Amino acid sequence: MRTTATTALCATLALLTGAPAMAQEVDVIHWLVSPGEVRAMSVLSDAFNAAGGVYVDAAVAGGGAAARQMVMNRIAASDTPGAWYGQPGVPMTAFAERDILAPLDQAAAEQNWDEVMYDTFVTYGKYDGHYYAIPLGIHAQNWMWSSRAVLDAAGVEVPATWAEFLEIAPKIEEAGFIPLALGGQSWQENLVFKSALLEVGGADFYRAVYVNRDAEAAGSDTMAQAFALFRSLKPHTNQGVGRSWNDTLSLVQTGKAAFQIMGDWAKGEFIASGQEPGVDYECTLAPGTAGLYNVAIDVLLPGNTGDDETLAAQNLLASSITTPETQLAFSQNKGSIPVRKDVDVSSLDACAQLAVETLAQEGSEIPVDDLVLTPEYRGQIIDLLSEFWNGESMSPEEAAERFGAIIADIED
Repeated sequence: MRTTATTALCATLALLTGAPAMAQEVDVIHWLVSPGEVRAMSVLSDAFNAAGGVYVDAAVAGGGAAARQMVMNRIAASDTPGAWYGQPGVPMTAFAERDILAPLDQAAAEQNWDEVMYDTFVTYGKYDGHYYAIPLGIHAQNWMWSSRAVLDAAGVEVPATWAEFLEIAPKIEEAGFIPLALGGQSWQENLVFKSALLEVGGADFYRAVYVNRDAEAAGSDTMAQAFALFRSLKPHTNQGVGRSWNDTLSLVQTGKAAFQIMGDWAKGEFIASGQEPGVDYECTLAPGTAGLYNVAIDVLLPGNTGDDETLAAQNLLASSITTPETQLAFSQNKGSIPVRKDVDVSSLDACAQLAVETLAQEGSEIPVDDLVLTPEYRGQIIDLLSEFWNGESMSPEEAAERFGAIIADIED
């Protein structure tokens, strides 16, 4: 591995001899192309370039599936990318087990990741004692975004529980607005379901189902109650067909819908459009989930190219974008909060302040399903939720039974 000192020496020798220094280049595959996301990614490229690296942006149109397919195609062709946007936990482990990822021991030691990062990243960013993920920002999926204009016009406030939502939804409809905007994509339905489940069962029940894979809990009456609550929300939605999350969010931004359940990457779109929390919109944790943070973590996964120069560049990339300054700037544009606990977040908005206050509470960190389930089983669950949501024939009890069967089928 090329050390920082060695890299500096090479640069000095290059200056003395007139030879060009070898660029520490990393190509980064991702699908973050909405306005707020583009601004956030530019923070990373600027930081890496300023540190002496060469950031090669490889944004992929067509969303996550297209980007992931490009990554797999390049790996299969023995042309492993320098890094790609992904997630820690189970998705990261699937690559690390096959020696597809490069270890970030140097950067982790320099930045003292074990001590300064939030627990969810320390737990799920490692495999076999080594970090294989570069943390960018912490999101939560259990946020409710509200239109201040719609709330005022309908004479209602943000509901603290789903029961309160069901009480005010008719008032919103009578005033001519959509109570709950939903995009007609199964992953968006999943976010609404998990918020309902957290209200019905609480954090311990969620962990039993998703983290501990307790099939009895997954098929229980409590799960059936969560499905029943989930279904009760549907009459108050305006579900598009395959509508993207940001196009759905625009219904809230433009005063057509009252609420949307979406991760706090949505805040990046409000920022990009110049809207302010407390003035144009409200940001609260989803009904019934106060004090809980359903943690998702943006990371870059460094590909193992077998090349020492690339490994040095990847560690430089990791070090440059996990500084407090870069973490803060990324979060200001992406809508996340820093993965580092020691960043001064006083300059961030009220939404971020609520996030930090929530994470300071013991037991508040709850990993999203992506971190703890394989794509196969998570996909089966999301398909079940979508089938239940979009049909009427399946009872909540049957849905719970099928959920339990999926969890029971998972092998450790």
